[in-house]
Amino acid sequence: MSWVITGSQKVNWSPSQITTALWLDAADASTVTAPSGFVDEWRDKSGNARHASGTTTTRPVYGSTTLNGKITLTFDGTDDRLVTSAVTLHTGLYSVFAVARAATANTFLVVCSQDQSTGNETRNGQYIRTNSATPETVAFNNGGSAFTATATSTVTNWNFYSAIRESALITLYANGNTGTGVAVTGTAASYANPMTIGSRESTVGTFANPWNGEIAEIIFLGSVATIDTRQRIEGYLAHKWGLTANLPSIHPFKVNPPAP
Repeated sequence: MSWVITGSQKVNWSPSQITTALWLDAADASTVTAPSGFVDEWRDKSGNARHASGTTTTRPVYGSTTLNGKITLTFDGTDDRLVTSAVTLHTGLYSVFAVARAATANTFLVVCSQDQSTGNETRNGQYIRTNSATPETVAFNNGGSAFTATATSTVTNWNFYSAIRESALITLYANGNTGTGVAVTGTAASYANPMTIGSRESTVGTFANPWNGEIAEIIFLGSVATIDTRQRIEGYLAHKWGLTANLPSIHPFKVNPPAP
């Protein structure tokens, strides 16, 4: 194992060592307010106060499921969702990472952001979602054109996904494996609605495509992750959540977690 000694404590690399725009970590119980086991608030660890909150009827469950001995959030696939205060994160270049497991193959959205100010789906929006047995990310662009990037895995297992948007391309990775890159067209809209965890806003005030399953962690960068940064985040997530078997054999952090 690769360690850095800080006082008497051994420390690995973590997203705290880079600039994050949003960071939600279910394993950090100090960031979750869950009276009676239902999540009122999932607090942002990025320092940007983009906390995710639920209402009385839409709160996911905290503490009923675990992964590698760490608590996760469970979404019921009906109306559970958490809404963040992050409105503009998807308007430019970004990288988003999520650790999730679907309870059923046909559940849909892990994380979503789109502009529904006009009450339709033909504006900009980006997602990490699953479709049948395949995880994918979709970009809705101005004019209603939809593009899909796909990376293969089994959605009813725990997986970690990432979607990276460069100036003209969105690429999805599943468990450190590269998926299909798709072109981005159109001009980014000014987003009227915030990022939603576990659902999307199909029209103003109406939510659709709820997630049925668990979510463990979400990391969002307001920039294009370098190869090194992407692989460090993948290694961090894999070792933290006990998912190293998901990594390809050639991944630089297959055996040891990333060191600071």
